[in-house]
Amino acid sequence: MKKKSKFLWLTDICFVLLTIASFTGILIPAGQTEPSFLGAPYTVWMGVVFCILYILLAYIASNLQREGSDDN
Repeated sequence: MKKKSKFLWLTDICFVLLTIASFTGILIPAGQTEPSFLGAPYTVWMGVVFCILYILLAYIASNLQREGSDDN
């Protein structure tokens, strides 16, 4: 079994921290609907930002794992 690269560990840690942050007051502040942007409340826009970050982390992790798969 091959050891994980440092960058892959870093993406895993970022994913865990992003998941923890998404359940705190950063993403869903209690009773706050303002500010709004383009008619959508703060919570919606932060959800979009978090989703984009999840997709970016998944893309980076898949590229890091693909590089090491040629060692078979």
